[in-house]
This record gives sequence, structure tokens and C-alpha cells, in this order.
Amino acid sequence: DGHADGLLLVGEAGIGKTSLLRWACRRAAEQGFTTLETVGLEGGVPASYAGLEELVLSFPTGVVDSLDESGLLSAVLDGTVSASAARIAAAFLDVVTRYAEANPVLVVVDDAQWMDESTVSAIATLARRAEIDRVAVIAGSRSPLGWWSSTALPSIDLTGLDETSAVALLRGVTDVSESQARDCWQATAGN
Repeated sequence: DGHADGLLLVGEAGIGKTSLLRWACRRAAEQGFTTLETVGLEGGVPASYAGLEELVLSFPTGVVDSLDESGLLSAVLDGTVSASAARIAAAFLDVVTRYAEANPVLVVVDDAQWMDESTVSAIATLARRAEIDRVAVIAGSRSPLGWWSSTALPSIDLTGLDETSAVALLRGVTDVSESQARDCWQATAGN
């Protein structure tokens, strides 16, 4: 459709969001994508642009210096940014889409529930406004979504397997008894 693709994986801790994000990174690498990755940090108030800084540092060496005509992303990296969040988001959008003309890009955010608002704003701008099919965004978050609820990314709620499916899976790949499989399901809530 000419716009960036995106997906928000939502689920409780331990449901498998990080595993799915890692799988997506491996598949993207196999397809020739450059992955830009960041992880939200638990505890306290995250520093503005902490996640964006990780994303920018994920670019191959020299890319940001050559494509960041405004110099705003460089200012994010050295901590001297004084521009508005909208201007920073626009600079990120510009660099990612220009880079993606030759190299597809996957932006990956793990533990998105702890990501700083400024970074979420920049990623949301990218997902909404990138007019190139070679850019995708995937994030994993627990509920509540916080700032991510305003991104308009489609979401999938991840849940554990029901008892019947979990027992069938375990019995199909291991030699556990049905009773042991049910105990495992009960102990893990289907995860």
C-alpha cells in the first residue's frame, strides 16, 4: 500500500514476544534487511530518546553521518538535541526512508512498554509516514500499552495454548505422559 508495515505483539511476560522478535530479526537478515533494534529499560523514567539512540547506533558505520542532513540525529547521539520531538521524528523518518531505498529496514523494539515517549513518537511517525514498502516496524509490549496505544500499529494479543493443544504438542514432541503434559500446562499457563 506504499506505507511502512508494522505490528505490535502484546502479551504477558514470558509469553514469547522476545523469541518472536528474534525470529523476525533472523528472517529479516535472511531477506537482506538491516535491522535497527532497541530495548525498553525497566524501572524509573526513561531518558528522552534513549531508544532512538540505540536505533540510530544500529545503522552501519557512517550511514547517519552521510544521510542526516539536518544533523539532528547526531545531536541525539551526543546529547545536545534541542529540537522539537516532531523535528527529531522527521529526521529519523528521512534517514530511515533514504537508507531503505537501497537497503530494506526492520525496526525492532523489545519491551516496548518501557520505551521513552520521544522514541515511541519517532517510531510512530516512521510507521505512519514512510512512503516506501522497504520499511517495517515490529514491537513487543506488555499491557498496558501506554504511549504505544497512539501509534496506530495493528496489534496481536499473544496468549498461551489451551490445555488440549498444549498436551497434544508436548506429547507429540516428547515422551511425557498425558498427566505430566497436563501438569506442565498447568504450571506454565500454556506458555
